[in-house]
Amino acid sequence: MIETVRGPIPSGSLGRTLMHEHVFVREPEIAENLPDTWDDESFIEQATCDLEKLYEAGIDTILDATVIGLGRSVKRLCKIARRTRINILVGTGIYTFDRLPRYFQNDFRDGHTKTIDTLRALFAHDIEDGIAATGVKATFLKCASEADTFTSDLRLLMTAICEAHIRTGSPIITHSNPHAGTGEMQQKFFAQRGVDLTRVVVGHCGDTTNMEYLSRIAECGSYLSMDRFGIDDKVSLNERVDTIIELIDRGFGNQIVISHDTASYTDFLPPEERWRRPDWHYTFISQKVIPLLLSRGVTSKDINRILIDNPRRIFCPEDFTYGPVEPS
Repeated sequence: MIETVRGPIPSGSLGRTLMHEHVFVREPEIAENLPDTWDDESFIEQATCDLEKLYEAGIDTILDATVIGLGRSVKRLCKIARRTRINILVGTGIYTFDRLPRYFQNDFRDGHTKTIDTLRALFAHDIEDGIAATGVKATFLKCASEADTFTSDLRLLMTAICEAHIRTGSPIITHSNPHAGTGEMQQKFFAQRGVDLTRVVVGHCGDTTNMEYLSRIAECGSYLSMDRFGIDDKVSLNERVDTIIELIDRGFGNQIVISHDTASYTDFLPPEERWRRPDWHYTFISQKVIPLLLSRGVTSKDINRILIDNPRRIFCPEDFTYGPVEPS
């Protein structure tokens, strides 16, 4: 069974799954103190409409990768989940590239071990008991790194993520920067602390066309999240599609997942930046990317592997017993 915002469902009911999306990305302090920036009911209604369109476009499930630091509100997601047919899976973790929130830094006075214990207990509670008295259980762990070095705070956080993974068995999804090689750095850090790298999804791998880098990550067993479809600033649509085709040809079809990394609402970007990315929306993969992949020779079986089998395997590897797929 897989936990969703509406409650547990059989793993076989995940269906077509986008592995790295958001519903709301926001800074609660801004919304609290600048009330003109936030209208709870209208934004909930808009998100419901956006997710219903996604469901009608053939997607059954999204992972909302919004954790502490990005404005996670599971109570708000519960309202949306009651109004839409799509499954929403939520995660636990803290989104920071460098410093932990001051609340957790208070534990430093008693040593770093207490900080790790506090964080691990929080993450495990979210997974085992539920988030913030909502009863909604997290299904995955999330952490982020951007630079080519880890700060001391980030090392504490990632250590707690590793320990929570070992305790709960939940997969880890990351934010990474392929141009700084942080995906490989994350893998090394995780492996040294006993993490099963086949339960790790390295985020934002679609932001590079460096096949050797991507192949090294896949060879260590982790999944490549080819997300951010609809953002052409760094890598064009055709380059993103070419990269997926090459990965399939190299035999890594069992380790690819896709997504947009978009949101119904975000205050992390000015509106004009969203306007100049007209393809960065929930249904772009369904409407444009999948048809383009099929026209380039990717099979329907490959599409189902990427959208259905691979996400299910990340959560329930015991459902799958076959080995690596031979190159097409």
